[in-house]
Amino acid sequence: MVSDRANCYQALCILHELYRPQVGTFKDFIAIPKGYGFQALETCLLTHSQQTIKVQIQTNSMYQVAQYGVAAKWRFPELKKSAEIPHQTLQKWISQVDEIYQYDVDVNDFYRDIQADLFLQEIYVSTPTGKSIVLPYGSNSIDFAYAIHTDLGNHCAETRVNGKKVPLKMPLFNGALVEIIRSEMASPRASWINVVVTAKAKASIRSWLSSRKEVEFISLGKHVFNAALSQYELDDSDIDPEKFANLLQTLKMKTKDEFWTALGKGEQCGKLVVHRLFDHMGLAKLPKSAKHPMMISGTEGLVVNLKSCCHPIPDDRIIAKINHTQGLAVHRVACPTLRNIDTSVDDYLAVSWVDTSAALYSSPLIVVAENKTGVLSSVTALMERLSVNIENLNLEAEAGGHKKLNFLIKVSDQKHLQKIIKGIRNLDRIIKVERPL
Repeated sequence: MVSDRANCYQALCILHELYRPQVGTFKDFIAIPKGYGFQALETCLLTHSQQTIKVQIQTNSMYQVAQYGVAAKWRFPELKKSAEIPHQTLQKWISQVDEIYQYDVDVNDFYRDIQADLFLQEIYVSTPTGKSIVLPYGSNSIDFAYAIHTDLGNHCAETRVNGKKVPLKMPLFNGALVEIIRSEMASPRASWINVVVTAKAKASIRSWLSSRKEVEFISLGKHVFNAALSQYELDDSDIDPEKFANLLQTLKMKTKDEFWTALGKGEQCGKLVVHRLFDHMGLAKLPKSAKHPMMISGTEGLVVNLKSCCHPIPDDRIIAKINHTQGLAVHRVACPTLRNIDTSVDDYLAVSWVDTSAALYSSPLIVVAENKTGVLSSVTALMERLSVNIENLNLEAEAGGHKKLNFLIKVSDQKHLQKIIKGIRNLDRIIKVERPL
């Protein structure tokens, strides 16, 4: 314990002259206090008899604040100035809790996120302008971006740590200098929820996904409605505005967006709604046109889901069902999960692919080969030559001394996949190549 801040550093110099400090153990929590206001100089010394001594150097006021935190300024009025750090930190945390609460998040998510902020160790990172940001241990650049500003988090595209480009999801380390590259084209991904640590980041991402989903459900609802109209060779221009207003009133809906969302979530049936609007035309008696499928690209966003049970890709025959939480769940017609289901009922929709030339889709691929050295490398080398991205790979032992390679690759369509399959079949020691159902 010393009398003032300057003496803390003088005491440190004397100690380091007397005993050799251990490398990497010195911490200056006076220049950069901990989030809750703790201030001290910390160092570890090695004595002449090879004993390790941990030393904390503090003034009396720093010690009292460390003991009593935000309550120190009421317990010891003379420490009012010193106790401002934990008090400001508390006010900042309360403001953050209030901001998160405004997102109208689920109460369990809210409790879990706030709890995570309270009980994690801290790291200290800096902005390019030298501002110090305190984050929980394990935080990454996405957490850092949201700590600066919600808009920066929603549009963070790249990050540089100490001048080097690194993945956004890579955990940050103490003392890192972090620079976020912003782009209007960038937006949060659903997978970010599982990698961020701070409550603000989690709540902000959930809020963005929720608002984005609502927009996409509205768009999906319009597609469903137009698909139902097209079955009777009708379009928007045939709708009587007064009848549409009466329909909304009957359904107890205040806006058109509410109606589109209900259709997009499958809470209303498009076919039945069309019958209500055009009952005067006797639709049941009218000859239907060939059933027009709803056109999708499969990359519409959060509410069009290509199901992983069958991994549909362009040129596959597909069918879809509306799910009130996920949106449009798209399956291959031959999907094993649909074998015992009557897909002719109203909640299954006919869908088809539009131009998908600019997109890539996940497809599993099974390769059975002889268990010989170099087989795997020859397959992956071929994929590299064909510019095929491998998302996942695992190996299994097969009977007869064979090995089974289970790939998950990115392809543009069936033709692209068949080209890859043909190339692998022409390699030596390949027994079988197939796309599983």
